[in-house]
Amino acid sequence: LVYFNYPPGKQNIGSSYLDSITSVYNLLYELKSQGYNVGKLPTTVKELEDMMIKSGINVATWAPGELEKLSNQPNIVLLPVAEYENWFNSLEPISKVQVIEGPVAYIGQLARNAIAINYTSPMKDIISDWYNGVKSLLPENYTESGVMLLDKIVAALNKYLQSGNDSDYQEYLSLKSQWKALNIPGLNGWGKAPGNIMTVTKNGVAYFVIPGLKFGNIFIAPEPQRGWEAKSDLLYHSSAVAPTHQYLAAYYYMQKEYSSAMVFIGRHATHEWLPGKEVLLSTTDYGSIVVGDVPQIYFYISDGLGEGLEAKRRGFAVMITHLTSPLAYTSLYGNLTAIANLINKYENTTDKTQKDTIASNIKLLIEKNNYIQSMGLTQEEFEKLNLNEVVKAADKFLFEVQNTLYPLGLHAIGQNWTVTDISRSVVAALSQEFTYDGITTTIFDEVAKYLFSKKYSELNALERDKVLNTSEQIVAALIFSNSTTVANVLGSDNPSLIAAMNYARYYISLIYASINNELTSFINGLNGKYIPVVSDGDVININSLPTGGNFFHDQSQELPTEEAYNYAKTLTLLTLSSLNEKTQKIAMGIWCVETARDNGALISVVLYLLGMQPVYTSSPSAGGKTEDGDSVGTKTKIMPKFVGLKDLVRPEGWAKKRIDIVVITSGNFRDLYSTQVSLLDNAFRVALARSYLTIINNKTLMESKYGKDMKEALDKVMEGIGYYGVGSESFDENYVARHWVNDFIYYKDLGYNNTYAGEVAITRVFAPPNGDYGAGIAKSVSLSWTWNNTNDLAKFYLGRMGNMYSKNYWGETNPVVFARVLNNTDDIIVSRNTNVYGVADNDDFFDYWGGLSMAVSYINGKTPNMNVLMYGNKDKPYISSIETVLSKETATRYFNPNWILGMMNEGYSGARYISNKFLNNLFGWAVTRPNAVNNWMWDESYNVYIKDKYNLGVTDWLQSGNNNYAFISSAGTLLTAAYNGYWQTDKGTLENLATMWANSIIVNGVACCDCSCGNIAMLKWATQYINPDLLAKFNDQLYQATQNNIFANSFVPTNSNNPDSNEESQSSSKATSTTQSSIISYGGSNSQISSSIGIDSSQNPSSSSSEVSASEQESGKSYEVSKDTSSSSSTKGDMPISLIICIVVMVLIFGYGYYKRKNEE
Repeated sequence: LVYFNYPPGKQNIGSSYLDSITSVYNLLYELKSQGYNVGKLPTTVKELEDMMIKSGINVATWAPGELEKLSNQPNIVLLPVAEYENWFNSLEPISKVQVIEGPVAYIGQLARNAIAINYTSPMKDIISDWYNGVKSLLPENYTESGVMLLDKIVAALNKYLQSGNDSDYQEYLSLKSQWKALNIPGLNGWGKAPGNIMTVTKNGVAYFVIPGLKFGNIFIAPEPQRGWEAKSDLLYHSSAVAPTHQYLAAYYYMQKEYSSAMVFIGRHATHEWLPGKEVLLSTTDYGSIVVGDVPQIYFYISDGLGEGLEAKRRGFAVMITHLTSPLAYTSLYGNLTAIANLINKYENTTDKTQKDTIASNIKLLIEKNNYIQSMGLTQEEFEKLNLNEVVKAADKFLFEVQNTLYPLGLHAIGQNWTVTDISRSVVAALSQEFTYDGITTTIFDEVAKYLFSKKYSELNALERDKVLNTSEQIVAALIFSNSTTVANVLGSDNPSLIAAMNYARYYISLIYASINNELTSFINGLNGKYIPVVSDGDVININSLPTGGNFFHDQSQELPTEEAYNYAKTLTLLTLSSLNEKTQKIAMGIWCVETARDNGALISVVLYLLGMQPVYTSSPSAGGKTEDGDSVGTKTKIMPKFVGLKDLVRPEGWAKKRIDIVVITSGNFRDLYSTQVSLLDNAFRVALARSYLTIINNKTLMESKYGKDMKEALDKVMEGIGYYGVGSESFDENYVARHWVNDFIYYKDLGYNNTYAGEVAITRVFAPPNGDYGAGIAKSVSLSWTWNNTNDLAKFYLGRMGNMYSKNYWGETNPVVFARVLNNTDDIIVSRNTNVYGVADNDDFFDYWGGLSMAVSYINGKTPNMNVLMYGNKDKPYISSIETVLSKETATRYFNPNWILGMMNEGYSGARYISNKFLNNLFGWAVTRPNAVNNWMWDESYNVYIKDKYNLGVTDWLQSGNNNYAFISSAGTLLTAAYNGYWQTDKGTLENLATMWANSIIVNGVACCDCSCGNIAMLKWATQYINPDLLAKFNDQLYQATQNNIFANSFVPTNSNNPDSNEESQSSSKATSTTQSSIISYGGSNSQISSSIGIDSSQNPSSSSSEVSASEQESGKSYEVSKDTSSSSSTKGDMPISLIICIVVMVLIFGYGYYKRKNEE
């Protein structure tokens, strides 16, 4: 049974909205009931939890002391490195060489293999793609030397492939040695086994430490860590990074000793994201290597279809869907209740003076509780409201809050839901219009009639709260009684209410069936039996119930469906409502997971903005069948049909213009929806065609410096679509054409040839490198000491995501083009079409879209607008700024007592969600889009979780048992936010926080997270605020864990910095603005782009040049903690040799005395 502990740490065992530890416990007992040999099992979940934290966590290289403790645990698996090497040496040479030596060795071996099997013809393109990928990963200080050597390597390999002569291969080997000598960080592999990740030596024998627990024939273990923490440079080179030796060793051990099955517990693992082919993995791809011939069973949240498909395609998984968390509507609490009461008084008062007083109090409460941003207003806009408008805005805000769903705790496989879980989820489902027993209604409408003889839409906030509570009580009663009995108790014979109750009873049965199915399918899967297919969705989507099946997706060629395209008209108008009529270009983020849910609705928004519509064709393999067996399904052609300007969907009164769009998407979307990428690519080309005649008949353009070149390039683009759609729309009506002309001239100025300049000028789809996944920002943010300011991250994002996906340049890396299309982009549109996931409970959102915002800010010198299309409830879609969405999410989830209580009921797993999800991701947003995270959010996080603002006992709960590790992580994140300048607070607050944090570490040991072991600079800074009486014990704990001499000898800070004064640690803060006001002007000079993102633009990108510096490292900002620490380098002549000798002697004497005292103790 494989669970997840990534990133490593004692606080981070779990998966997406699943209580993994309870799930493992229940699965073990289910196996026992089925006759499996499970040995002696723990008798409680808490006992298993203790065992997993002690023996079943990954340990990063920053905590060698913790690794030593782990290796000494009874029954821990110590796999001899020699045994692993025997297995590793049995792998194909091409797989081994990429692990040991990196990408240059890999491509040479691939060429060798191609010669051996006479498969040389495709290799030129393969080498070209490889060249683009590696070149884009070169750090800025290696650009010149690295590119020159890469050019020679490519030439030598192409020569070898043509001749087959060994002498030509020897030339490559010589160049490979020169490459290795460059010692480029992250591009030279992991070296020979064992590496430095989770290895120990005992009695002269080297071992890999494989964390986990054995119960009879069952082994439970964390999936091994991917390795970023061991070598921070690799954060910036993931597309070239093979799995580590320890990663492979752990999977080898599981294959060898537990070959019947691997069962993954929740969303999601990392093995399905390893480098390699998108589909049809070969035996040399790492996804194949790590699973071997072992059957793969994978529990996956039912709302995660998009990413789940990747596990099926690249992880060989048979899926078993599990329920999402229960879902609940936000009921009034605290000051929200106070505002609702005041509004009620306001509505029932006729005296103007009293009304004004009440309204003033409402205004005061809104300001005091920081609700202005949640209301979608700026401070200036709020101040302009008169008192009556304030009351109306407050009531609207309460309505929105009360209609917002949030996850109520976590699901656990094999665990029945509580009455509260069921009643709230069923009410949430029945609040949307349904038809049952021939009656169409909602539970809210029926209960509103029963209580107030009104429609639900006519109620005020207090009445709505009453309807919610009563609805939940009715459904709770229906768990134990039939509809007739409950109706009699209510004294109602309303057939519509009875129909709603009957439907609720049916829904309750589906939830119970789901819990049973999940266990039944688990056993059936182990027995090799069929697991039936099911649909995806959250718990309030009845089509997804019962869970416990193998979810599937329609063929991608069927998207966007006609229904999705029609629905997208609403989303398009919402999108345009957030823009202005003069908007020429926007950036739009489209995810695979969102596309799987909406069947292509967001893709359709792009088509509407461009003025395109899909063309459908009937297909025997798509959709359903008629009674006669005829196909009624359709597929979407990759060539769209243009819509005339007069028929464009635009708000009333708007001029009809084609708006330009840059589409940024994920690697998963690229893999699963390549057909849709082609559709979008053609749509941009057809949009350009609509102004073809305008361009070629423009005498000024045609007689200009590049006139003939432009005509040639334009014709080349048009040939690709058969000149479909050529027209004479003006540049004022067609922004795609306007920007193509400007961009073509720009690229010609850079030296691009005509064909290439014309192609990249119409390229609009960008994603991670081909065969790789993720934007990489989340990993970088979590290791905040590996970068100096957000410019580093912005440039990394441009390099990482600057990969073009078009019909002629699929996956080619060119960050210059990416930066150019983002230039003068003032608006970003993204989406959230789920009721489960928010924008701060997962790192993907700030990874992709926070990173995008940061990159656009860097390019344009100002923060772009970012708006989120919210359509989890498709009947009530809306659009809000990311600032409003995030603020409202904190009000309805993380600062909502009911959400907190739900997580408190989940014990350790709930504590993990507070620390590793909310607070860590809030920090991610603070880094990538500082405007979205106001200082009050940090203040409130401190007040709610550290000071227990609501008197829930949450602070004591976080500091109890194993929850302490989540407390250490939470407090450490708050300290990191203060250290980096994202949270401005007073000295007293920091002293209290740091002392509580230190005390928890002293009592419980480190959490092994970055903020209690890894971020040495922050740890040193924080010591100034720790109670001096605790400092020696605190340093001792850190020294034991990290073996870092900084914490030896009870280190005491020599300066006491006051956070109220701009001390050096905060005045050099990463939170300062990093935008550049004069970076890239539209149509600006080549040197401006080049200098801003580290690109040598003198190279001709027609041969695929251009790269963005992936990382700019400064030695003073990065710490690698290991037993073998080397001194920092210094320039010769910095210090007299005699003084150096004296210092060395003093250190030796001091060290001898220290260790002598330690031994005596």
